[in-house]
Amino acid sequence: SSGINAEYGELYLTAIFYQLFSSAMLRLFTLLITAFSMCSSALFTLVNRRGQPAPVGTLGLLLYKGGTVCDDNFDANSAHAVCREMGYDHIGTWNSQGSWSIQSHYNIRLDDVMCDETAEWGGCSYVETHNCQHSEDVFLSCLDDVTDDVTDSMSEAISFKLVNTEGRTILDGEVGLLLYNGGTVCDDMFDNNAANAICRFMGYTGATGFVTRLNFDIATSLDIKLDNVQCTRGSWDSCTFVELSDCTHREDVYLGCDGEIPDTGPEEEEGSEEEEEQVFFIVNGQGEVITDDQLGLLLYKGGTVCDDSFSSNSANAICKLMGYAEALRWVSGTESYSIQNDYEITLDEVQCVRGDWSTCTFSEDHNCRHTEDVFLRCNPHSLIDDNDEEAAMFALVDESGGPVTDEQKGLLLYYGKTVCDDRFDFNAASAICHELGRPGAIGFSSGEFFDTDSLEIGLDNVDCRDMVWANCSYETSHNCQPSENVYLRCSAPTEATLPPVPATDDPESTCPPQESCPPTTCPAPDQIQECAECADCAECPAGYYLQNSTCHQCPEHYYSAEPGATSCIECPGISTSAAGATQCVCRAGTMWVAGRCKHCPDDHAGMEGVCVACPQGSHPINNDNSCSCPEGEYWVWSNTLTGLTGLCVPCTAGTYRTGDMLHCELCPTYSTSPPGAQHCSCEGGSYWREGECWECEGETVSQAGALQCTNCSTARKDDTSCECGDGLVWEWLDQHSGLCAPCFADTYKSGDMTNCASCPSGTSTHAGASHCTCTAGQFWNGTDCTPCADGMASRAGSVHCTICQHAASSADRTTCICSPGSFWVWDSGVGSCVPCRAGSYRNSSTSSCLLCPAGSSSLAGAAQCSCPAGTFWAGGECDACAENSVSAAEATQCTVCELGAEDNSCKCEDGKEWKWEEGVGSCSPCTMNTYKMGDMTRCEACPEASSSEVGAAWCTCTTGTFWSNGNCVTCANNTFYDAVTNTCVECPADSVQVDSHSACSCGAGLSWHPLSRSCKTCPKHHYSREGSAECEKCPLYTVSGRGAEKCTPCPVGQYWLNYTCETCNESGKIGNGVFCLDAYDEQTQELRSAQGNPPNSQNIVFTCIVAILAVTCLVLILLLVARQRKQRIQKQISMSYSVAPLTGGSESEWQDMRNDSMSGPQVPIICALTGADNATGSEENIYMFQQEQNTI
Repeated sequence: SSGINAEYGELYLTAIFYQLFSSAMLRLFTLLITAFSMCSSALFTLVNRRGQPAPVGTLGLLLYKGGTVCDDNFDANSAHAVCREMGYDHIGTWNSQGSWSIQSHYNIRLDDVMCDETAEWGGCSYVETHNCQHSEDVFLSCLDDVTDDVTDSMSEAISFKLVNTEGRTILDGEVGLLLYNGGTVCDDMFDNNAANAICRFMGYTGATGFVTRLNFDIATSLDIKLDNVQCTRGSWDSCTFVELSDCTHREDVYLGCDGEIPDTGPEEEEGSEEEEEQVFFIVNGQGEVITDDQLGLLLYKGGTVCDDSFSSNSANAICKLMGYAEALRWVSGTESYSIQNDYEITLDEVQCVRGDWSTCTFSEDHNCRHTEDVFLRCNPHSLIDDNDEEAAMFALVDESGGPVTDEQKGLLLYYGKTVCDDRFDFNAASAICHELGRPGAIGFSSGEFFDTDSLEIGLDNVDCRDMVWANCSYETSHNCQPSENVYLRCSAPTEATLPPVPATDDPESTCPPQESCPPTTCPAPDQIQECAECADCAECPAGYYLQNSTCHQCPEHYYSAEPGATSCIECPGISTSAAGATQCVCRAGTMWVAGRCKHCPDDHAGMEGVCVACPQGSHPINNDNSCSCPEGEYWVWSNTLTGLTGLCVPCTAGTYRTGDMLHCELCPTYSTSPPGAQHCSCEGGSYWREGECWECEGETVSQAGALQCTNCSTARKDDTSCECGDGLVWEWLDQHSGLCAPCFADTYKSGDMTNCASCPSGTSTHAGASHCTCTAGQFWNGTDCTPCADGMASRAGSVHCTICQHAASSADRTTCICSPGSFWVWDSGVGSCVPCRAGSYRNSSTSSCLLCPAGSSSLAGAAQCSCPAGTFWAGGECDACAENSVSAAEATQCTVCELGAEDNSCKCEDGKEWKWEEGVGSCSPCTMNTYKMGDMTRCEACPEASSSEVGAAWCTCTTGTFWSNGNCVTCANNTFYDAVTNTCVECPADSVQVDSHSACSCGAGLSWHPLSRSCKTCPKHHYSREGSAECEKCPLYTVSGRGAEKCTPCPVGQYWLNYTCETCNESGKIGNGVFCLDAYDEQTQELRSAQGNPPNSQNIVFTCIVAILAVTCLVLILLLVARQRKQRIQKQISMSYSVAPLTGGSESEWQDMRNDSMSGPQVPIICALTGADNATGSEENIYMFQQEQNTI
């Protein structure tokens, strides 16, 4: 393991070295570029994200003497002049909305670039000091007539191709290893734009997808030649890259291209502009692109978008950029897909002034997590009628739907839909009146003056920082009602504000005769339309310019300050203007000074070209358009006698402002707020979070105005309170905490009651009670006290009556009457009959338990006391029994004895004794093996060697002994026991006593007869030997006569039949002493030779033993042969094979071993793997051959 750790340690240090090396090289490269730029003769250069020269036609960071250029006063003339200074023919595009990390490596070296119409650098003015930040850096692209030649020459130096696992080129669209000039491509920064760009560079129509880690073997033999490929669109001329790499082959790109290589020219290879610029997509939970109005995960360049600074303007801008009409909804934090972790976060801080991507700023660096990913839903339908391409954005209509052309109030429409009044103010009213061609706004109101039920609401949250519509933000989704529709009054249109009529060569023009126009001075603005074609005009008023003897209105973003202008001047840098303007209007945070807009000083906010100092503790926000205000207040610009000023005012009731909100917003439905509120107050059961009212879920509750829900420790009762037990009610301690508090004294709460109620008159209770206290004999029915029914009882404070089980209740229903031996007891409102204690009693005549008198006792639950033996209970005391009568302990009466009494027991007859059972006495028989007789008072056990039946007066002795005075006595020698006389009797002269003294022994052929006490002759077929007490019957196949000493078999020639010898009557038969057999039978001859000895059991046993011995010998012989064969096989193996363990053999070696074993002698073999760490033999190759009983 130490070797493995060392290897990983080396790899880890190598990775750190490469990381530090690449970082240092990037920094050094940037410094070299800067130094080169400063030292070279070229003033300007364009660089990409990594500080390398930007390809022709691609947007790059503009550098001047190695530093960036600020956008103050920078305009199209400036861009043309810079491109021409760098040798290009014309500009591609320019902006100041980029955000590259490399910008921070440069100083800002140029500001206030102003160039005349010659678009030559010599006609430009500028300063090399600045008051800018890098967010104002200029990004520029330049074009010329040799762009195609440059691209062609670059293409010749670059070679891409796709190969399969064998290194052969792929042409049919399958996924293959991507090669760049013969080496692989690393996946760092590689995305769909890069994939499309490379596929199109190779001649395909686009990419089908790319992956990594397919691990083709051919890749390991190649160098990694391309890394950090970044493309702004699906065209190779928009890509940057490095030809150094810090990658491994696990990061090689495997690419699939779409379709066959077409034969079209370069113009078709690049695809449509819309396809190349597509950087946003919306995908579902499976990563599939959504094209309808579903909510999905928003992707930017193959990564997710963070919600920092994201707004409805951002959502609308992105939806429109993807070709949708508008955004319907966007969320973050409430939706989640499992695929989010598969993406990087590629976009953050998306801030849009309005719903147009050209007004947006963003950052491709982030500080977010995937919980902040944006989910977006776009509207695929057009906002206006597809057949009405000239439909006006705004219109004022009267109640009949006709246009309002005067100063009357009209319903404001946005593409045919109404406008909600949320955030609508006089700036918004003026901006929209200007869009309608009116001089300004007179006023506006909201309500439901016309019938608008058939109209949709199309615009909400209109927020204008000045009176120019281009500087307004808005949302096309809403949370409004028709009662919030805006009705607007605009100033009457004048001829000066009407659009000019285009010039015409029609001889029948309605233009008045030329003589109506003064020959040297053009008419006043209100006559320009009438005399648009008048000749010989010497000059035009301010805001117009003279061309072909005709006055034309200056277009938007241009102005003419004095009469007599022959051309209009483009508004410089950061200013703008409406059509016909006499001066330019500065954007927010700037002021008009000496013909141009300058940034307001620090801690100032700007409006309409005027800068105002922010109050103490405040700072500029919203692009310096306003000052920050405390939460609950918002910034308002106001025209006073002293000029334009601003101040923080409280939000009105029903609105709120918190955090980074610029304006007060309306509280959502079902919520309210007081003036100056930081948040809205939601109804009970919901809470305020992120600008909305969220319902409390699960076992949580809230009161009105809560910012969070409170957990219930028990259960939720309703939206605003938790479930509390009886006697408790929910009380809020503060805005977010509450508890179950006890009801006050003399109030109660139980069951489904929501609040504590007062007790009825005449009752009371303690604090926290679930019921009121009733008197004894009554119960609480939930609202009042009710008497108990008959057969029931209760004590004071009971909530129910107790049923008197098997007893009646007392007259006042306060107790139950218990059975004798017990008494009624209340315990915690529940009553029951409790037994009297030991030493006391209660009968039906007493209401409580009484102590037993002296000399008596009782068990628990007794109805009377227990008297001693010889006395009985006489209703309150113990009395002695009369003479010749007895009693047991606890007796209630005495028993009279028929044979007299002794020691409190009656006398019994022999074989019986007096016994008490459960207080009742009787004469009971003696048990088995006991006896009683005479004056004995109890049954006693029989002595040893004796026994008795039940109820015996004496015991029966064993044979040879006899009963005498309670003992068994043994008979003397030559005597025996006579059961009839129960005495020992002397044996007759011809006999002697046997050991058991039960009989006398007789001579051979005789037996003892106990009745006659004499020796008798043995009967026929019986025999006895000397000293035998009894005659025994002859065995089978033998016979005897009377008085025989032994039995004998039948002689040969006869056979045995029922203890008699019979002669064979059949011809040719002869008896063998047992059976009749054929006269010439071998067995008969054997019997003849044996002189008549019959077969017996001994012959049969002998035959069996011989058979067993023979079988045993045969088994031993077989075992010996097997042992010898085993030894011979072992010897043969040792001579023919060498068996050894195999380690780490290859597959072929294993198979050879197996084949040899199969083809050779069939002997036992085990192939074992021992000590091998990585054996290549599969499980089926580890095998065993087994033969006979042996395994080695």
